[in-house]
Amino acid sequence: MKKILYCAAMILVSHFAFSQTRKPIGCETDQHNKELEAQNPELAKQRAEFNAAIKEAMKNYNPNDYRAKQGLGKADGPIYIIPVVVHVFHNNASDNISDAQINSEINFLNQSFRKLNSDTGNIRQIFRDIAADSRIEFRLAKKDPQGNCTNGIVRYQTELSSVGNDELKKKSVWDSKRYFNIWVVENINRGGSSSGGQVIGYAQFPFFAGGASSASTDGIMVNRSFFGQTGSISPKQSPFHTTTTHEVGHWLGLFHPFQGDSCDSDNDGILETPFTYNPAGVTRNVNDANFNSCSTDNPDLPDQQENYMDYFECMERCANMFTLQQVARMHFCLENYRRELWQPANLVATGVDGATTCTALPIPRFSTTTPGDRVCVGSPVSFRDNTYNATVNAWSWNFGDGADPATATTQNPTVEWTTPGWKTVTLTSTGPNGSSSFTRTQYIYVEGPADYKTISTGVSNADWDYLNTFLQDGWTFENDYPTNQWKVTSNAKVNGINSLMLETRGIEIGSYSLVSPTFNLSNAAVPYLSFNYSFAANFISAANTNDSRDGMQIQVSYDCGKTWLIRKTVDGEAAAATTPNPLTTAGTAVQGTQYYIPINPNQWRTDGISGASVGSGAQLGSVKFRILFKYRGGNNFYLDAVSVGVRSSVSELTAKDIQFAVLPNPFNQTATINYDLPEASTVQIELYDIVGKKVATLFEGNQTAGGQTITFSKQDYNLNTGLYFVKTTVGTSSFSTKVLVGE
Repeated sequence: MKKILYCAAMILVSHFAFSQTRKPIGCETDQHNKELEAQNPELAKQRAEFNAAIKEAMKNYNPNDYRAKQGLGKADGPIYIIPVVVHVFHNNASDNISDAQINSEINFLNQSFRKLNSDTGNIRQIFRDIAADSRIEFRLAKKDPQGNCTNGIVRYQTELSSVGNDELKKKSVWDSKRYFNIWVVENINRGGSSSGGQVIGYAQFPFFAGGASSASTDGIMVNRSFFGQTGSISPKQSPFHTTTTHEVGHWLGLFHPFQGDSCDSDNDGILETPFTYNPAGVTRNVNDANFNSCSTDNPDLPDQQENYMDYFECMERCANMFTLQQVARMHFCLENYRRELWQPANLVATGVDGATTCTALPIPRFSTTTPGDRVCVGSPVSFRDNTYNATVNAWSWNFGDGADPATATTQNPTVEWTTPGWKTVTLTSTGPNGSSSFTRTQYIYVEGPADYKTISTGVSNADWDYLNTFLQDGWTFENDYPTNQWKVTSNAKVNGINSLMLETRGIEIGSYSLVSPTFNLSNAAVPYLSFNYSFAANFISAANTNDSRDGMQIQVSYDCGKTWLIRKTVDGEAAAATTPNPLTTAGTAVQGTQYYIPINPNQWRTDGISGASVGSGAQLGSVKFRILFKYRGGNNFYLDAVSVGVRSSVSELTAKDIQFAVLPNPFNQTATINYDLPEASTVQIELYDIVGKKVATLFEGNQTAGGQTITFSKQDYNLNTGLYFVKTTVGTSSFSTKVLVGE
């Protein structure tokens, strides 16, 4: 396989798939393919069988069978009609593209596959004779899998529209043997790549579409800015957006012309596409009609910039044709791998036979304007109508027990509840052809003061050690994806017998959170959240310790989780490439093939928030905490000793409370002291040697609330190699921290 250095393709997520990128990026195709085949040996076997079958079939290839002339075989054969369903993942913004934008893409697919696109005149003379009408057409379904009338468009509201991948597909998918699934998203997340660049589409090949899991991901996913020819699209490619056509080509078994690893390889297996190669340092001159990256083909021809399956950032002569042999290959895939789709019985069942008439009813759906499923009593909640499938001219809402108002007839009403408990919401949407209703049972939980945990003194711990009652006590998990990989483990702990681990192997890129119950901390002078954490990044190389870009946030909510405020961020992306990832607690690289387990206390860190960062005044009457881990490809994440408590004054603070740290420790030349004061206070920091003799006063004076930094050096105080103690006094509270000075 060619090592693609200017990449328009990558194997995506959990299945064999190609992707197209908008700009040159470092390509991981070879490595990712190896990883996928290592995980699923059957995939390599299926790919090899597919290539062998294609090669055998092409022995009988006759280009005249596919020319658009009367009396020449398949050119007069039936048109392959493909039923299509478009799933639009959106978060109630511009990602909820219009029906017009979707229809413009279906129209262009039919133009491009039938060679009816207006730019075919740009095809150079040397390739015009092999430019082909594929006799493949695409029609939006008129009946859904249950036989109900549809416009072929599904709209799915989700906060994950910006992390499109195979896992997201499964949230909305129709039977892939009966429908061609197209998923449209705000952004495609390739899963922790370090190479950068924007992925704008990827497809699943036909030879890996038969398994139980792969059937739920079979189709193509496209970035909404490159889908269609109107609406919220980016500037057109030339003169049309051809990304979807390109990805459909993959879905029908076509490879890139630059597929091989050299000019001497088979490349895409199509004799009519000249050998193409992108060696490092070579620019494909798209303004040169004679640009030729390989001279080993016979006859020696320039790169076929016009081909939909190549990838040029060009303004003319590109992305406007399939070849006759590419059509033969697509027909082979339709006959042998996707046969059920275009059979007459399925065309009738999906309503695209041309004779079916079907009147679609509205499909009611709704969401709230803020994330989460919990609010406080008396907290306003705004609803948003997401009805699709038909025109709507009337809405009827029912918000159930304790709601004010109990019902509404506006499209996007606002409501609040006066009583606590789970609430069920129903929306009935009415259009010219009738009404439909949709109910979400236990959709929102309304918390009242009786639900809050009051702490006047002391501390409340998330107990996964002894009684293991943290879930019963109201601690919950919030994950971007439904699979919960949080586990109680005895393999690592700060104290006690267990810790809480997020096992990152097998999960999707996204956010994973531990959420506290709501606390009443009204009587606290110094409220705090404290915990210990440990994890390691995944490194691609020793020189780059910032590849996985994981991160962590500490957030608070004063409205029972309706909205969240970020109080602290620890983000690996903020570190320079030559600086150890601040989230890395191990001193050496931990690869993705290993499970990370912290084995000593130095691999744990203490963090949290206290004082004003927790809240003040009325806010303290209902405080909820969220520890959010942003997974971007790193290793296992551990939490332990999670506690919420109150202190009567700042004088009770400890090193743990203010996240006191000396970094690095040990140090050779210079060290930095970091800590976070919950309120303004007097501070004194002194340095003592191992026998208790005072060496220096590093700081003495008043400091305001918030983060503090003090730097000192070995040279400034003539420090010898050995052990010292940093004594810190905050108000009337003192503690000491060991620091080791190296040579």
